[in-house]
Amino acid sequence: MQNTQKKEREFSLRAMIWGVVVGIIMMALISYMLAVIGLDMNVSPVSIVLGILLVPLIGGKSNVREITQMQTTASAVASLMAGFSISYIAALWYSEDFNLFVPVAIALLSAAAGIVLVTIVRTQFLTDPGLRFPQSIICITALENVDNFKGKPAKILIGSVVVGVIFAFLQNILHVISVMFDFSKFLPEGMTMGFMLMPMLIGLGYVLGPKACAFLFLGSLLSNILLAPIGTSAGWYISPAVDYSQMQNFNVPLFVGLSLSAMIVPLFKQWRSIKNAFKIDLQASKESSKEISLKWYIVIGALCMVGLMLIFWLYYGANPFIISALLIVAIFFALIALRVASETGLGALLPLALTLTAITYLLTQDVVVSLMMSFAANCFFSLAGNTMMDLKTGYDVGANPQKQVWAQFIGIVPGAICGLVFLYLLINSFGLHSDYATYPFGKMFYAVATGLSGEAGDAFHVGRLLIGVGSGAVLSLVGLPAAIFGISLYLAPATIAGIALGGLIRWILTKRLGQERAKVYDNASVGLILGDTLVTIGLTVFTFFSA
Repeated sequence: MQNTQKKEREFSLRAMIWGVVVGIIMMALISYMLAVIGLDMNVSPVSIVLGILLVPLIGGKSNVREITQMQTTASAVASLMAGFSISYIAALWYSEDFNLFVPVAIALLSAAAGIVLVTIVRTQFLTDPGLRFPQSIICITALENVDNFKGKPAKILIGSVVVGVIFAFLQNILHVISVMFDFSKFLPEGMTMGFMLMPMLIGLGYVLGPKACAFLFLGSLLSNILLAPIGTSAGWYISPAVDYSQMQNFNVPLFVGLSLSAMIVPLFKQWRSIKNAFKIDLQASKESSKEISLKWYIVIGALCMVGLMLIFWLYYGANPFIISALLIVAIFFALIALRVASETGLGALLPLALTLTAITYLLTQDVVVSLMMSFAANCFFSLAGNTMMDLKTGYDVGANPQKQVWAQFIGIVPGAICGLVFLYLLINSFGLHSDYATYPFGKMFYAVATGLSGEAGDAFHVGRLLIGVGSGAVLSLVGLPAAIFGISLYLAPATIAGIALGGLIRWILTKRLGQERAKVYDNASVGLILGDTLVTIGLTVFTFFSA
């Protein structure tokens, strides 16, 4: 058995190449979702499924450890998109010039520092019996299909990608199928409602499930049927049926407040996880050193921190001592985020990055520096969390941890470059300020940073912000999805209706076929999202080069 394992491929050239390819596809998907809907997804299980299909195409049969290394590379590539689509876009809205070097350098250095941090503490986390690693469990379940992913599951995935591509091609290129259906003209003055028919939205709704989609649609109805005419009559904004962006901007403080509570209240419930994040197990560190030489990683991490300090000092004129202190705070925040995610599966990235944004502004009094520091933090936290989850998956399937760390480093290089490219393509296609690509979470970071500086106006209306925070706290404490209600106040009703259709389809299939059989069609929803995304990104690339 041991001889067989030695002959099996693991850290192979084809695994790295397919990892980069799949990672770029996943990054395109995430960039589109964050721009249009403001929602992210765990791409690792999808990357595993694609790897199971693609890796054997060159060189024959694969195995669990090789697919694990491929997925590690892919998820490292894709993980950097969040920083570009949340914090960097907010900095561009303010006054930051689009730069080819600075954001890529910050993303690379921050991501590398995140990988190094996890490499140092990995054994302490992986051997802790109190950590369940829910996201890793999902990946391991997907890896169980390495030797038997064929037949119906594979056909469903491939077929749905083809359907998504054809449908999006007919919509976006041939224009024979309508995308938007507006029902506002049939409603009383001040009300607005519509429906956006897109494969991506339907697939996303299926993934979210009936409950989340129902709350999302309910929030949209309350906002656009009940609150919209009240606001129009009161003169807070013109009718959203005429210009939806005015009501959207009015609702930003409510959205920010609800989202903040939705992120922070669960963290308070996990106070034990936060406390345990700072317990250092020296014996575990010694054990980790036996598998991975930590000496050079500590040097790499220190160099990354110095590099970040120099960029903020030389390019932005920030005090290097303040930046050094902020980077130390970021390390403590990363340990908190790692502990919470490993124990509960909850993401603490956004509230901690927002907190660091506020701390940075209070210390520097500079909006751009605070937003770029949150960009660095997003990249740092994302790669730390991604590396920890991948190392746990590899730990359970017997993958080489040293090689997984190398795969992470390989992935962040195309990730940093392609993240900037995808953002540029979307801006080039839809504009920096678009009613379609609204970047909801980018708007949140922008509102917080400019609100602290006193420049945000209505985007940081204190009264509405406090109403959102209070409402979100109440909803979170009683177990209702405050974040879903928050996003429903911001997204266009047509977008939400398209997502709700996917949730409705899943509800019908669950009722008729049962939960397990309905789950089989998760591959179909992923395929629809991928197909739509590939056509959209392809169209933006074509538009860019033909301009």
